[in-house]
Amino acid sequence: KGADQIRRLQQLLRDCVYPHIGTLRVNDIDKNHIVAILEQKSGASTFWQDKHDAAKRTQNYVENIFNQAIALDYRTAINPAIWRGLLSEVFPSPKKVHKVTHRSAIHHKQLPRFVKILIELDSPKGSRPDIHCFLFGVLIVARSNEARLVDWGEIDLRKKIWRMPAGKYKSEKDWIIPLTREAIKILKAQPSAKYQERRVFSTLDGGKIGDKKLSSMPKALGFDAVFNGFRRTFRTWCQKKKFNNEASELAMKHLDTSRLKQVYIDDPSGKAMLKERRTILEKYERKAFKLIHSPAPASKLVELLKRANQ
Repeated sequence: KGADQIRRLQQLLRDCVYPHIGTLRVNDIDKNHIVAILEQKSGASTFWQDKHDAAKRTQNYVENIFNQAIALDYRTAINPAIWRGLLSEVFPSPKKVHKVTHRSAIHHKQLPRFVKILIELDSPKGSRPDIHCFLFGVLIVARSNEARLVDWGEIDLRKKIWRMPAGKYKSEKDWIIPLTREAIKILKAQPSAKYQERRVFSTLDGGKIGDKKLSSMPKALGFDAVFNGFRRTFRTWCQKKKFNNEASELAMKHLDTSRLKQVYIDDPSGKAMLKERRTILEKYERKAFKLIHSPAPASKLVELLKRANQ
């Protein structure tokens, strides 16, 4: 687990689990204790209903902890937090409780205009590392934490790849991310590129770029979107262009289907369909920089900036 994941895990255990079973021996805990955790009061409802994502993560964490306790012979009874066949008989299915909501995203047709406005804000050039970080993340379809925390030790400029280690970010798998031309230019433009040590993107005073700052940037420019929503922008564009489905999903670091898992198993180094993914990202970059490489008339650009600032 990464540092942020560990912090969230510890917080869930401290706030939601320990008050119920923190003082009990692992062999004395039964299903009713776990039910009490998931049914504890939250808002006007229960933890399971009111904060379902957090409740489901808590159940998964606790189930894993008991699995380890059983494996180490600290517990002889069955796992009291297992979902299938036990808690699934007590609680409604997650699909009935939790309605999936997609993060706000712009349409892919808006992408060139957004990139144009974003780049114009970096004035004087190099004064907005948050903009560089945002654009880098968009070009390689990264999540916010991945773009903000990328380390120079993971970057290979000669091979034009980013070696993303398992566990540091959201993914539990190693990934090799192809770096496009503009993404590499952004990396080389960072002050940290001089020595290529530690974190790539930092604020002007050397601190971490905040997650909320990145996510709020599009709305500040007049676009109804958040940082991670640009991953959906990329995916809908891939569908429109009818690119290879597995390559498109792997570009987003998804392993949600048996087919994708098999593709990764066949190439566990993280290079699965690397050539195909690079081709897709290069074409996506050309689309994103369409108005940069073919500038709009000055009067039209001024109007775009004016509307974005309103």
